[in-house]
Amino acid sequence: MKNRKPEKKIDERDTMFARMKYVEGSKEYKDYYLRNKHLKEIDDNLRSKGGIGADDTVFYNEGVSEAINSNFKLLNDIKHLSKIERGSEKIEINEKRVTNIIKGLCKTYGALDVSVVELKDEHYYSHRGRDEFYGDEITENMKHKYGIVFTVQMEKEMINTAPRTPATLQSSKSYVDLSIIGLQIGYYISSLGYDSFVNMDANYLLNVVRVANDSPLGEVGRNNLLITPKNGASVRIGVVATNIPLVIDKNKTYGIKEHMCSICNLCGVTCPSKSIDLSDDENKWSINQETCYERWMMFGTDCGICISSCPLTQGIKGDERDEKSKLDKKYYEKILLEHKNKYGTRNYIKEDPKWMK
Repeated sequence: MKNRKPEKKIDERDTMFARMKYVEGSKEYKDYYLRNKHLKEIDDNLRSKGGIGADDTVFYNEGVSEAINSNFKLLNDIKHLSKIERGSEKIEINEKRVTNIIKGLCKTYGALDVSVVELKDEHYYSHRGRDEFYGDEITENMKHKYGIVFTVQMEKEMINTAPRTPATLQSSKSYVDLSIIGLQIGYYISSLGYDSFVNMDANYLLNVVRVANDSPLGEVGRNNLLITPKNGASVRIGVVATNIPLVIDKNKTYGIKEHMCSICNLCGVTCPSKSIDLSDDENKWSINQETCYERWMMFGTDCGICISSCPLTQGIKGDERDEKSKLDKKYYEKILLEHKNKYGTRNYIKEDPKWMK
């Protein structure tokens, strides 16, 4: 079952994506490591190693790795658009109809699935950690009631090349897709007279995985990623936070965490840095973000092996029974056996697309 207990807030300053941005000598660097002396040596060492798309890394692909960094530069250049003010006057709306329209627009613009959740305090970071937002406390006036949470699919053929460059190119492309879809929805909401905040790469107020876990889109699995019934972990998540009145979707449990992740372990077994907890106690499931990120720095990619190794990513569906029976552990045992017989440990594509060579 999904965890319903309130969780401790995350401080974005403590995430690797924020920590790797702290430049030695800067005020952010001085402040963070004054409070976290035990992490200084670890982080200094990590920052000295390669980096995603760097030309001195294992999987650097000349002419293609640059495209990955170009996508992240684009995201950095548009992140200031995240906060979208409301239009001049509110238009009278019907909650059910506008919810349906927003969902339809998301899918029309390229989203795979979309849902509406009620945003909770624990969804939000306590403080922001990146770039010019470093140290900003997330206060009540920055929060919204509703979260429009949506996913985009990452192409399986690209993800299955992980940890090589094609997988990270697909990942970075997906973050761009999420941002553009989110902005389109945010501007639509503005036209109705309401404001919104588009959570996008390098400009988040909340943790999108936590939000998605409280939606019917999927469940957070052993690898701490959202696992969806149809596409496994091969999705990226976007959230548009807003106060426009919407109809909240009822959460749904699929038995993925309880029945599949508890017996599968493939993400942990295949993890090259052994950063994924393999214990039977799901309350202990966590990612060692330092060892995980160290491998990213060495590879020059964001790895992605744990995404590819998930049987649900590969489209393994067992016997396609009704939703209620899919909560049965035997259903997932059949999925795992089918995956093992078809792919072994994982469906690894050893060749890059021809255009990358």
